[in-house]
Amino acid sequence: MPQSSKPAPSASSFVCSDGSCADNPQTFTGGGAYRMHLKRHSRPYKCRRPDCCYNKRGFPQLRDLQRHEVTHKGARSFRCYFEGCRGSATRLDNMVRHVQMAHKVKVRKAEIAALCSGPGS
Repeated sequence: MPQSSKPAPSASSFVCSDGSCADNPQTFTGGGAYRMHLKRHSRPYKCRRPDCCYNKRGFPQLRDLQRHEVTHKGARSFRCYFEGCRGSATRLDNMVRHVQMAHKVKVRKAEIAALCSGPGS
């Protein structure tokens, strides 16, 4: 753990005063939440592609890196179902956002998954 992060007076609380938390220290009641938060400062999971900005910046959690790596594969698995729209996305949540923003339609992931071509379709 970074040296400037000190446990709060309560034995079950932790205070982070690192980096951007220096001006507004964050308090955590559990050690797990505190350790997860500290990764936001260190961002230990780096993209392996040298031309990617996340090669240096990194991600706080492994699942974030794994989700990011899909973008380098170039395959856009989800295609917009609106006639004449050429929208596509690598992830279902991005296609949901596309439909909501571009077509002003309120939809859920399950509806998009059923209407858009996706993995295995």
